[in-house]
Amino acid sequence: NPCYNARATAATYYDQEVKMQEQVIRLIYPPQLLDVPIINQLIRRYELTVNILRAQVGPDEGWVDVQLSGTSAAIENAMEWLSSQGIEVQRLAP
Repeated sequence: NPCYNARATAATYYDQEVKMQEQVIRLIYPPQLLDVPIINQLIRRYELTVNILRAQVGPDEGWVDVQLSGTSAAIENAMEWLSSQGIEVQRLAP
C-alpha cells in the first residue's frame, strides 16, 4: 500500500528529527550571575531535562556540571544562549 509506506517514511523521518540527545557540560559562572536562576531559565526556555551532576559554588565564583537531555537543536540553542548570558560553557562528554 503506497500510502502506508509514505506514512512509515514520514514517521521514521520525524523520529530521527526529534530524537533525544544528551550532552554533559560545565557551566562556569562569573560572580555577577551566581544569584541568577540560569538553570531554571534554561529549562523553561528550551524544554530540556537538566540533571545536576556536581557543583562547586562559592561567594565569588562557581561551576556546575549538568547533563542536558533534549533535541539536538534545543541543546545547541541552549548552549548558545548560556554563552550570550555570560556563562562559560565547556563540553565534557556527549
